[in-house]
Amino acid sequence: MIHARDRRLYQLALRIASLSDCDDKHGAVFAIGSRVYAVAENTSASSRGADATRHAEQRVVGRRDPERPEGTVYSARLHDNPISAPCVSCQNAMVDAKIKRCVFHDGAQLQELFLSR
Repeated sequence: MIHARDRRLYQLALRIASLSDCDDKHGAVFAIGSRVYAVAENTSASSRGADATRHAEQRVVGRRDPERPEGTVYSARLHDNPISAPCVSCQNAMVDAKIKRCVFHDGAQLQELFLSR
């Protein structure tokens, strides 16, 4: 169930997305309850001449305290098309980090994804 706190933290993830240097701006927040422990935006990275992106969700997973996996990742996309469901690679990173929940926008409303293997 999506709560008012989830909406507030999703809005924070949108503000973090505005910091991105990419055309397709994504932001992520890792929080436990109302307390924010890590934030990250996607960033561009060149690899062997090819354009690549470091995903916000993967970056926020790497920035949070690994001893505190019980939080939620909020994934936001600052775009006319707000769909912000994390890709399979980002979902796998969250599962590997034992994060159990992700909140994202499906284009119509906020949704929650419960993660597990």
